Amino acid sequence: MLKKINLILLGIVILAVLLRVIGITHSFPFIFHPDEPTVVRSALGIRFDPNPGHFDWPHLFIYQNYFLFMIFSKVRDIIAAIGLKSSLSSAFPIIWDDYLVFYLLTRLFAALLGAFTVVPVFYTAKNLFGEKAGYFSALAMSVMPFHVWHSHYSLVDVPMAFWAACAMYFCSKILKEASLKYYILAGVFVGLAASTKYNGGLLALMIPLAHFYRIKRIDKIIISLVYSGLAAFAGFILGTPYSLLDFDTFIRTDSPRGALWQFTNVGSLPFGEHIISFFRSLFSTLFEDMGYTFTAVFIGLFIFLFTERLIFKKIKFDNYILFFYAVALFLIYYISGFEKVRSHYFLFIVPFIAIILGYFSILLQNILVNKKLIYLILFMVFLFPFIFSLKNTLTFYRKDTRVLAYYWLRKSVKDNDYLVYDSSQFEPVLNKFKNTQKAKGYQRAEEIKSLKGTGYIIYNYEGDESVIEGYSEVYRIGNYLRNGPKIIIFEI
Repeated sequence: MLKKINLILLGIVILAVLLRVIGITHSFPFIFHPDEPTVVRSALGIRFDPNPGHFDWPHLFIYQNYFLFMIFSKVRDIIAAIGLKSSLSSAFPIIWDDYLVFYLLTRLFAALLGAFTVVPVFYTAKNLFGEKAGYFSALAMSVMPFHVWHSHYSLVDVPMAFWAACAMYFCSKILKEASLKYYILAGVFVGLAASTKYNGGLLALMIPLAHFYRIKRIDKIIISLVYSGLAAFAGFILGTPYSLLDFDTFIRTDSPRGALWQFTNVGSLPFGEHIISFFRSLFSTLFEDMGYTFTAVFIGLFIFLFTERLIFKKIKFDNYILFFYAVALFLIYYISGFEKVRSHYFLFIVPFIAIILGYFSILLQNILVNKKLIYLILFMVFLFPFIFSLKNTLTFYRKDTRVLAYYWLRKSVKDNDYLVYDSSQFEPVLNKFKNTQKAKGYQRAEEIKSLKGTGYIIYNYEGDESVIEGYSEVYRIGNYLRNGPKIIIFEI
């Protein structure tokens, strides 16, 4: 019989999987995100050359996808060999669609890594703060809105957050005991995080932080940190071996082929602007991406603990929580110093925020006496991120507006029709219509009309009304709970 703890954790994992896997085929038969083809093409290219030849991203995720694709291909060959292809292809035609199936596989892989991040998060919180904190931390991780959103794409940030959470778990063990194996394992997972995305290398700082947090002095045990550093280096090389074997390309700064180009490309802010960007990241970016209530707790609890420690000194709290604040705030501060800051740069901080939310849930129960008030606060804290995550999942589940436009055009467009558009985001759709003439720029419609040509204008509108006059509207698509722009199609 399964233990209660396993059933609860299993339920949270299932919730995390559902939120990330439902809608995983979004945008099919198109791929609109510009970075997903890089992963798939690079992984398939490993068949011909084990060196991807570019270091804009490290290579671990590419190699993982290569092995995933090859295993799938072998299984598919076996299915065909035993005569099951015809029956399965009618039920699951995507299995033999060599364009889309690899995008489906890599998205599923990324989504599952995102979902299973709740496991190391759970065990980290349980190790330091108890079982209940583990459950709340895992639940927070499972419904973190932007993490749910980004898990629907085959990109490196969510997989990096998984390795970051694994490294975090072993650092939580270092906080309690001096076993060398925890230093080595923490180092290996930091290396794997860095070999998924270079920013993961910043996590190496949490190992000495955990070490000195425990012993608070420098002594001969510091050799454990040396082994940990070597393990991190080995983990990185394991995932990106050509950083050594093709070192000249790796250190290039003049093009995206080199790793160092990434660090120069993001730029850096002067100190004054960096401080402003830090607070903007805290009070704007995180509020929007991590959930308003989650971020409010993250910031509010820090202020509470800070004032309690320095001024009031009435409430006892676990000092281990300061470790997670130190790591999270350092990473937020560092990343906010980039000249080009993107929301997904902060994704590997999410496991640390989830731990803090789990600790808050336990601290609240220790401070407040009124159980109903405790449950109400926790319900509200977790409700809104869950609603936002559900909204994100539903948005991916409902078809992209450009896909709906494609289906309508496929039924309506005739050979030699003109397709007029004014945004490159429509090009993947319009390129499907081989026997038509494409014209970019809405002003071209008048030319076509004067030549007695026929066709359609695909118009991306921002407001509720069209600015194009003199043409009949034949189809309108709103983007509420859908990806893609608002679209109106006019007939020429």
